[in-house]
Amino acid sequence: MRINICFAIVYVFLFSSCEKDDDFLPEIDNPTIENSLYIPPIIDANEQGPSITLTMQHGYTEFFEGTLSNTLGYNGKFLGPTIRVYKNQNISLTTINNIGEPTTIHKHGLHVPGNVDGGPQQRIEPGASRTDVLQIRQEASTNWYHPHLMGTTAEHVFKGLAGLLIVEYDNSQSLGLPNDYGVNDIPLIIQDRLFVKDVMTYDGEMSNEGYFGNTILVNGTLGAFKEVPASWVRIRILNGSNARFYNLSFQDNRNFQIIATDGGFLNNPVPQKSLEVWPGERFEILVDFSNSSNIKLVANSTNRGQNQEFDIIEFRPDNSIVSAGELPLNLNNIVPHNVSDVVNTRTFRLNMDGVEGGLMGINGLAMNRDVINEAVSLNELERWIITSFDGKHPFHLHGASFLIVSMDGGTVPLHEKGWKDVVKVNERAEILVRLNHDANDETPYMYHCHILEHEDMGMMGQFTVK
Repeated sequence: MRINICFAIVYVFLFSSCEKDDDFLPEIDNPTIENSLYIPPIIDANEQGPSITLTMQHGYTEFFEGTLSNTLGYNGKFLGPTIRVYKNQNISLTTINNIGEPTTIHKHGLHVPGNVDGGPQQRIEPGASRTDVLQIRQEASTNWYHPHLMGTTAEHVFKGLAGLLIVEYDNSQSLGLPNDYGVNDIPLIIQDRLFVKDVMTYDGEMSNEGYFGNTILVNGTLGAFKEVPASWVRIRILNGSNARFYNLSFQDNRNFQIIATDGGFLNNPVPQKSLEVWPGERFEILVDFSNSSNIKLVANSTNRGQNQEFDIIEFRPDNSIVSAGELPLNLNNIVPHNVSDVVNTRTFRLNMDGVEGGLMGINGLAMNRDVINEAVSLNELERWIITSFDGKHPFHLHGASFLIVSMDGGTVPLHEKGWKDVVKVNERAEILVRLNHDANDETPYMYHCHILEHEDMGMMGQFTVK
């Protein structure tokens, strides 16, 4: 209990003295498009073997010419490699902590037991390492890894501790989709970061909605462009920002095809002209760049209802780049849960104030490592109802993917009808979930808001699965 009381005292002091006004949302500066997109190196478990090592370390990164920022990374100075694993593999993941303070490594989106999930209970002390055996049994999907220690998650992710974790399967490789990593299968980790005099800065000053930046980085690249084949291109989008929401579209208002959500493929491609992506969410899209000139992916920031428009990245189609890939008509066969099989309903209210034990919480309680908030039965279907009456929150569930039943009492958009682990909560969302892996009292799963400052300030709970 002493640890949690200390967190509450620290955050009350810090954010009562440093918090910006509620309307604080820095304008995004559009830099000159002049830097080729950095593609994180890939560690492929089929090619390099099932034993993978990540070293968390300090570095200095030159985002602006002539100026260095103090950053963190896995196996490098900023961000981490893309890890690609395959269904039915057993992966040994060793994480070495060389950042000089405790942290964890959460495998966001993986369906693994609580004891290897990487929540706040699974600390890696400075100078120590941790090895987890990950049994990959889920379908193809785009996931990610990042720290998850209470009180420091936001800062550690902001400074660069994040990377993609891709699951592949026979089905995904037989669909004819573009799959040449970095050529026609492009990762996009979109993050806003605050720069003061060209130095990346996390200074604790924030609005009630979290910490916002004034500069967009894509895979750590400022003012990014990417040469792509003049054909179908697959783009894996991760909103890796601490708090900013993005409504993405192409500058010429072209159609693109949404093919996958957080937890895997949709049943069929869904044509869209825009896509709203909240923190922690992932989507895969297909874009036809044939007969196309240079075109920008742009964004409208949807935080606080403010209309901020800015560039994300410019794509430059090139007919000389050899590519193979097509748009399949059928991708998956998701069978909806039968509502009559629901054995329990749980309700979660996300609280921005009036919370016991902290500044923010769920159901009136701030996160307390000594308290198990919910006990879920293994393999039983449950209905979870998540509500908010004081802001928008991306609600994330560990250990499983779920299907969305309703959003604000309305129908679920077609592109949100796939497997998800983050749901957009404006006022009310309803999901159906079945937990198929265990999580005990010592290493429970988490549910929380994925605005990272909200999570750090207590908008998180713990649950077991037995």
